[in-house]
Amino acid sequence: MVVLEQLNNFNGMVAFGAALCSRLDKEKQQYYEHFRKVCMDDNRQTAIRAKMRSVNPPCVPFPGTYLTKMFFVEEQNKTFVKDREKEVHSEGEKESPDITKSKRLISFVRCRKVAEIIKELYLYQSQQYMLRAEPSILVGFYLTDFSKNEFNLNTKLKIDNQNCTSN
Repeated sequence: MVVLEQLNNFNGMVAFGAALCSRLDKEKQQYYEHFRKVCMDDNRQTAIRAKMRSVNPPCVPFPGTYLTKMFFVEEQNKTFVKDREKEVHSEGEKESPDITKSKRLISFVRCRKVAEIIKELYLYQSQQYMLRAEPSILVGFYLTDFSKNEFNLNTKLKIDNQNCTSN
């Protein structure tokens, strides 16, 4: 998890932290507590947002933060706004439904807010990582046939059983 933090990979940190929560021994609990404070502090995700603002790209932001922001922008701002010309008409005049539909105006405030969120996401990912591929890991991926799910499941169960008996 330290490597994920060094790479500014907040999405990986959240995923890794959630997966490890129940699998850690006492010794590694202190490492987990650090990442829990950064990644899962509260529902508003204030710690992870502050940490993301303080790092330099490249960065893999946690998409849940941005999806939440976009959700609230969508909920708080209407897609269409009232037409001012409609308000100018005298109250006695009746407009046909076709005219009312054609005079709906799109809220560009909402569009700008969504664009700002997307721009922030893009800013974090605009620069590439300069990492070197590890040949031994690549060979392992090339030689493993991931289509044999039964083999992978049996291997995982063996490893889990070994870990349970050794603790």
